[in-house]
Amino acid sequence: MLNVLVVEDDPAMQETYAEILADEGYVGTIVGSSAEAKATWETGDFDVVLLDKRLQGGSGPDDGVDLLESARFSTAKVLLVTGFADEGSIRRAFRGGAYDYLVKDPLLPTLLTAKLSQIRETVRAQQRGRPVADALIRQLWSKLGEGSAHAKGRRLEELILMFMTSVPGLLEAGRNLRTPAEELDVAIRNESTDPFWSKQPAFILCEAKNWTKSVGTPEVGWFATKVQDRPGALGFFFAAGGFTGPVYDVARTKRTHGLRLVLVDRSDMEELVMTDDRNEVLKKLVTKAELQ
Repeated sequence: MLNVLVVEDDPAMQETYAEILADEGYVGTIVGSSAEAKATWETGDFDVVLLDKRLQGGSGPDDGVDLLESARFSTAKVLLVTGFADEGSIRRAFRGGAYDYLVKDPLLPTLLTAKLSQIRETVRAQQRGRPVADALIRQLWSKLGEGSAHAKGRRLEELILMFMTSVPGLLEAGRNLRTPAEELDVAIRNESTDPFWSKQPAFILCEAKNWTKSVGTPEVGWFATKVQDRPGALGFFFAAGGFTGPVYDVARTKRTHGLRLVLVDRSDMEELVMTDDRNEVLKKLVTKAELQ
């Protein structure tokens, strides 16, 4: 998950940023001035700063760049956003530590989404081998039910990735992987040396349904087919609205045929959010699925 600080004083642009970040499942904090940006930066842990080149009330046409030079957002990727990309300002921004820049034009939403996705992969690579921040997981959990259906789905996928990759050796293999016949929400590559996980398959597939209603047998049956098509795979089905009763019978029937499905409902996810040891909770869920 990315934690994004937006420094933008135009209400219309603030709304645009809020929609983009929500749709992609990122956590966004929006401020409208240099002073607010400095104060917020000191109290947060941000991966990305979207910085408007010119802020109203600033000292000049490059007051966003001035802020970049004075605040030194050293631990974040700074994307300078400008209505006019003049060479002098862009050179100053890069000297001041900017990661990249974007122009306020019709392509901004598409390009920003792509840039954030690239940064997300870099941040995730840096997180491997160290604990995932509990505060970010809890912040994402608190916003799980907000926004459009697409935004809700993206947030749950991001939360699943944070749960799974908090275990050393469980690495992201892909998200929203499409084949001609299906789509895989989240795929995890298992390179763990932990005695428990080393006995598990090389790939773990995860399905995400951030619905208010319960997931039924058709959805679980379809996911079981995805897992079954990959011999030896282990499947986690995360359902924010829980499961209907017959689903557990389906999971037991599949298990007798050698197919393992771990059903994770809202209470299970809340335990994963609040625990100090996600590794042990995930192990418990796998064991419970095998014994039921």
